[in-house]
Amino acid sequence: MNPSEELRHLSKGVEPGEEEKRKGFIVWFRIQCPRDANNVLNRCRKVLQIVLRQSKKNWLSYDDEEWRTLLPEWFVAYCAPERTQEEDDQLLERWQKLSPEAQMLFTEEQKWTISEFISWLEPKERPWFWWDAFVESDNVFHLAVEVVDFPFPWDALCWLVRASGATTIQKIL
Repeated sequence: MNPSEELRHLSKGVEPGEEEKRKGFIVWFRIQCPRDANNVLNRCRKVLQIVLRQSKKNWLSYDDEEWRTLLPEWFVAYCAPERTQEEDDQLLERWQKLSPEAQMLFTEEQKWTISEFISWLEPKERPWFWWDAFVESDNVFHLAVEVVDFPFPWDALCWLVRASGATTIQKIL
C-alpha cells in the first residue's frame, strides 16, 4: 500500500469493493483504553498521518531532531529520551538476565525513543499498513492492519497505540 492510499484509509476507512484489491491479509486488534477510545484512536491516526506525509517527501534520518518538531508534543513527551550506546548496552545486559516471562513484561513496559519508533516505520521496511478502525465503546476500539507476511513485527504499532493512551492491545486475527 502506498502512503497516499494509507492516508485515505486513516481518514476514511475501507471503501466498498476495496477488500478485493488488497495485496496482503488483514489482522485485527482489540485495543483497550482507560477511557475515551475515540481520542486514543485519533491520536494514533495523527501520529501515523505525520509519518506517512513525511514518507511522501525525503525521509528524515532516525535521529533527526526534526522528528521532535513534527510529531505531536504529547507523543514526544511520552517517548523515552534518546540513549547512548552505553545505555543501550546496559539495558540489553539487564534484559538478558531476566527470565523469558520477565523479558516479555520488561519489553512491553519499556518506553521507546523517537528514533526507535521511526526506524520501524521507514516506508520500505514497514510490513503492516493501516486498513481500518472503529470504536466499539468508550474503552475499546478495533484496528485492522494489512500485512504482507506473517508473522510480522508489530511492536511499533503497539508502541504507537500505548503512547496514544491505550492500556492493552490484543491481536485477534
